[in-house]
Amino acid sequence: NCTKSIDCAGVCGGDESNCIVQLGLSLNVSGSLDVTYSSNADIYGFQFNVPGITITGVSDGDAGEAGWFVQSSSTAVLGFSLSANFIPAGSGVLTMLSFVGSGEVCILDPVLAGAPGGMSLNVTISDCITI
Repeated sequence: NCTKSIDCAGVCGGDESNCIVQLGLSLNVSGSLDVTYSSNADIYGFQFNVPGITITGVSDGDAGEAGWFVQSSSTAVLGFSLSANFIPAGSGVLTMLSFVGSGEVCILDPVLAGAPGGMSLNVTISDCITI
C-alpha cells in the first residue's frame, strides 16, 4: 500500500523523473512529416524546433483530435489546450507538419508539459531523418 502519490510510471512517491516521452519524425504517404510520440505520461503541451526545413503548416494528429491550439513558425511548433485537454499516455502521431525543403531534419529543444501546472517531462529524441 502506497501512502504517497504515485507518479506516471507507477512509482510510489516518485518524483516524475520516470516520466519519459520519446519523440520522432517520419515521412508519411501524403508527403508531410509525422511527429510521433511514445509516452508513459499524459501530455498537456509541447514546443520544439525542427530546423533543416521550412514548416508551412501544422495539423491533425492526436493534438488535433484533443482540440488543441497548434501553431508553427517556419522552424518551431507549439501546441496546448486552452481547456486543459490532454493527450493520454500512449503512442501515436502528435501532429503533422507540412513543409518545403530537403536535407537532414531533426527535432531540437523539445519541451513537453506533463501536468496542468506545466511539469516538464523527460524527452528523448529519435535519430534525425533525411528528406
